[in-house]
Amino acid sequence: MNESINEVKKKTFQYWTIDGVPDLYIGFCLILYTILTMLYTKFGFSLILIFRNISLLFLIAFGRIIIDKIKFYFTYPRTGYVVYKKPTPKELSLRILYSFFCCNFTYFNCNFYFIYKRN
Repeated sequence: MNESINEVKKKTFQYWTIDGVPDLYIGFCLILYTILTMLYTKFGFSLILIFRNISLLFLIAFGRIIIDKIKFYFTYPRTGYVVYKKPTPKELSLRILYSFFCCNFTYFNCNFYFIYKRN
């Protein structure tokens, strides 16, 4: 037991991504975003743009829950389950603020690109 606490924490965080489910989920979100953006540029329906934004906000907001459900059925029966420390309210609020900033930056950046491209 020569491992320090930080090394054990690092291993438990690596355990969560080792099966590739979070990577597959992010890839699914990017493919969905690309397909809906291509449909919007081809057909020009603003309803597609609204659906794209709402679906991505839903997938981002509930991503952890969806990934945990997938892991519950496929990963945890084979490898076991590791309980993580709950984040403090300050850490949680910073994560939410960071996610909100990144989503808005991406949303406005993409929309300005399409507006500029059409004019």
